[in-house]
Amino acid sequence: MYFFNLREPVSQFGQYSMIKDLDAKLKASFSGYKLIDYGMLTLKDDIDA
Repeated sequence: MYFFNLREPVSQFGQYSMIKDLDAKLKASFSGYKLIDYGMLTLKDDIDA
């Protein structure tokens, strides 16, 4: 199992995405590959804010 930590700004949504490009290449190369999409995540802890 491999993990990638890539940060792409939300403001670039709809433009070139390294994550989507990597996902497509891994799907083409490995039949059992699946991406776990956590959606948009905050980069700071806002729990107590």
